[in-house]
Amino acid sequence: MLIRTVRVRLCRIYQSLGDEEHREEHANAAQRLEEELELQCGGCNLPFGYEADSLEALPCAHILHA
Repeated sequence: MLIRTVRVRLCRIYQSLGDEEHREEHANAAQRLEEELELQCGGCNLPFGYEADSLEALPCAHILHA
């Protein structure tokens, strides 16, 4: 999660500097990390793991908001 946070912050920095190429590079890297870590609720498909969430693991290994 730390690497994702760094990528998001770098994206914001480059956006404020008007450097669209580097902003997009870091935005895409953050998105790929989110997809690789599968940080979406199996029920509602909203992201989790960025803040304290109450989660429930199902026997099939899917994770849902509790």
